[in-house]
Amino acid sequence: MTKKILTISIPTWNRAKLVKDLLDSLIVQILQDNLSDEIEIVVSNNGSEDNTHEVVEELRSKYSFITYNRNAYNIGGNPNVMKSMQMANAVFFMVLGDDDRITEGSLKRIVDYLKSKPEAGIVIDSQYFKTKFLEGEIPLNDLLRNEYWRMGNAGMFVMRSVFAKDCLSKFGNDFFNDCWSQIQFMILGLHGVGITNPDLRLKVYTKDLDIISHSIHGEVTIYTSFYLWNTTYYQLFRTIKTLENIVDKETSDAAKGYLKGSLIQVVFNILQCGVFIDSKEERQKTIAHIRKNLHQFSSYEKRFLRIILFELMLPSSLARLLSNVFIFLLKGKTGIIKKNYFVRAERNKREKAKKAKSIDVRILEFSNEN
Repeated sequence: MTKKILTISIPTWNRAKLVKDLLDSLIVQILQDNLSDEIEIVVSNNGSEDNTHEVVEELRSKYSFITYNRNAYNIGGNPNVMKSMQMANAVFFMVLGDDDRITEGSLKRIVDYLKSKPEAGIVIDSQYFKTKFLEGEIPLNDLLRNEYWRMGNAGMFVMRSVFAKDCLSKFGNDFFNDCWSQIQFMILGLHGVGITNPDLRLKVYTKDLDIISHSIHGEVTIYTSFYLWNTTYYQLFRTIKTLENIVDKETSDAAKGYLKGSLIQVVFNILQCGVFIDSKEERQKTIAHIRKNLHQFSSYEKRFLRIILFELMLPSSLARLLSNVFIFLLKGKTGIIKKNYFVRAERNKREKAKKAKSIDVRILEFSNEN
């Protein structure tokens, strides 16, 4: 039996309506563009307590291209993401969050492009890149240096299924980081590490595939300083740190270069949440984590991380005053306007979620916070 070209992996937990809306939109495209022989959908339900199981089972019974896994209990966010990747049976896979929505015709564009690039190891949708690369083949290190965070976002990458399967088989789940195991699979796979065929040397391509029409991630995720610190910096730092003795120094330096260049923006984002939105308990969680791990960072990084610690430990009124000054110095008046808009939106989101007692809107937790 010929392998399908693309698996769409969807990890989900307690978001029956969101995952149904996503599945309905994918099914429409698959049927309209006659892609049932080219695409499979894999849903990994992380022990949901709502009616996710019934929703997915009903659709699975109607469409043979849907594969379904139901964990007996919540195994953790990232383990479930890795489970959804490991289940991929096609040549390539992509991951979609249950809060992602795709552009009309995007599945056919992806399939057609993958067929035209049989030597591809990963394909990155460049529609949201800050760096304007020429479309086509790109060195991995250039991608890491410029788009290290974006390249691993759900809906942004398509990867060889063998990368995830062989890496997990060789190293085991516990080796890989929370949040960004997919980037570790990419780096290891392209270096031929952990791959069954070590002579397999595949290429990286960028292409504006216009996959994601929009995401409601910001509407259903409650941001905290710890979430932003952990997701947009610390876990990315650990992701490449874990691979330092496995891949070449140039690759490691490229990822670290991106982190260094993004640090000011990270500080800006963390202070928005930590000073203006977080509860005392949430601030203390961020403080404790940064303190615990401060020794791992360079002198340059420590200077900025100490600014975060200093601000978060101040009394709220003074912290807000100094943070406004700091944000103004970094970003000018525009930075203050953006901060105020973000703070209002986050406070409104939290209030609405509280009143509605919504389980769709939540803080994303991590299984590994060391």
